Amino acid sequence: MAVNQDSSSNTDDDHELERKAHIAADKGFPWVRWGVIVAIIGVAVTVVGVVAGCQPREPGTRIDGDNNGPIVNGDNNVVNIQAATERAAEVAGTDDTKFKEELKKLPGAGERPASSAPWPYAVVDTGTDGLLARDGNVAKASPVGHAANRALIWVDCIATSDFTPPMVTGENNVGPKWAKVRWRHLAQPTDRGISDPKQPQTAWMYLGALAPIGHNGQIPACTG
Repeated sequence: MAVNQDSSSNTDDDHELERKAHIAADKGFPWVRWGVIVAIIGVAVTVVGVVAGCQPREPGTRIDGDNNGPIVNGDNNVVNIQAATERAAEVAGTDDTKFKEELKKLPGAGERPASSAPWPYAVVDTGTDGLLARDGNVAKASPVGHAANRALIWVDCIATSDFTPPMVTGENNVGPKWAKVRWRHLAQPTDRGISDPKQPQTAWMYLGALAPIGHNGQIPACTG
């Protein structure tokens, strides 16, 4: 004859057996708990790394470890190139001749520019006046703002016209050669702007006041 068992008593017994089984498993395999903990920590670190990697970086900010490799031209790597230019300026102090020498020491300075336009240049030898941007490369062109000395300029191509600014002398006088640059037109020549590689508008700057950054300056001639 079958004996009826009390259901609540069975449940308690089952729970007690499960508890003992878990305790035994934990004692016998402590690495299981550590594996779970490590896995959780790993996921947390990965999430933090992804979030940190997505934080925006201000152009011109030096980020240790990012800016120590060769300059890659044509990829609009503004942060690295701006940082390299700033380091050259720091070494040179107020001497633009020394500044140009430091630019020539940068990786790739003696090589033809790689990739595609635009390519980086720095304004040189213009003192506190800076370098005018113009809406043309001829004498009757109008100024559309200016860039500060040692500013980073993005150049698409080089053109030769019939006009050489009358004030240029020495090695800055390269004849009637002009750089077509990425530049948003400003209302007054006294307005100071910046060159942005993603700017669709262009202007002209005198080539003799520009020094190439990370390449030898042999970029294509303008067409059309």
